[in-house]
Amino acid sequence: MNEANKPDSEPSTPVSQSTEESRLHDRETIADRFVSDDEVDKVVTNAVRNAIREHARKGHEVVVWEDGRPVWKPAPDVEPKSETA
Repeated sequence: MNEANKPDSEPSTPVSQSTEESRLHDRETIADRFVSDDEVDKVVTNAVRNAIREHARKGHEVVVWEDGRPVWKPAPDVEPKSETA
């Protein structure tokens, strides 16, 4: 194995300070898009509902966690639980 293919070798070019600052700025921008945990919960719940509906439309089953284990269920029988319900 040559030096360049070693899994623990360092990258050949160092990351510049401006690139690190840009990455930090990107993370802050993404985090700022969500005002609260409630907003994130709503988005995720909506995405799960849409996925379950799509599985039901195609006649597929979905895996849910039930009694401490994963279980396959017909999609029409599954509705995501809400934290407020």
